[in-house]
Amino acid sequence: SPSPSATTLESIPLPQGSNKQEAGPYYRLGITLQQGKGCLWDDKSPHHIPWSPSHPATLSPSLIQMKKLSVEFCIISARGLGRRSSLLKPQWFSVGWVDPSSKYCTKIDASGNSNASWGTKFSVSVDEHDLAQQQMELTVEVYRREPIFLREHLQGAAVVQMKEYLDKFAQNEEHSEVIEETDSFQLRRKKSDKAHGFVDISIRICLKD
Repeated sequence: SPSPSATTLESIPLPQGSNKQEAGPYYRLGITLQQGKGCLWDDKSPHHIPWSPSHPATLSPSLIQMKKLSVEFCIISARGLGRRSSLLKPQWFSVGWVDPSSKYCTKIDASGNSNASWGTKFSVSVDEHDLAQQQMELTVEVYRREPIFLREHLQGAAVVQMKEYLDKFAQNEEHSEVIEETDSFQLRRKKSDKAHGFVDISIRICLKD
């Protein structure tokens, strides 16, 4: 709640040419002013938009259209990983993340060949306001684990820029509320252009309920 030194306005005038019915739930907005600064919000979501006296509060289309998206990833499999020894069968696993503080690990594939299968899914929730502020990317690292000493070695990593997929969703949203694509990405190591296999990833984007 606002501090005693703050002033809270329960509502703001509608822009010229608008009416309450058009504005819907966004008519009742709050503005908290404190030390000349504050924020604009609506009473149905936690989104905050910077506000200052030099930028009067108006019903921005970007505020009205702000939506939550669910982005689901599936690390399906990896191919062409290679084998260093014919005696020891390698074990494979992968780690994926959008936020480095929340990483997801697949199960161990102990088949011992140069292809691995996982089918591990995880999802993240994002809103359009956050996406406009930063570039979203998915990172997937594939590791080889020795079967006896269990030492782990990085096979390679793939970094997927999400802008292309999010743009496709935005363009097709009027016709379909879901897009899903499966692609293969090269696994690379730092300071090397050589591919060390491929990882197959499914990406699904939809509006969050």
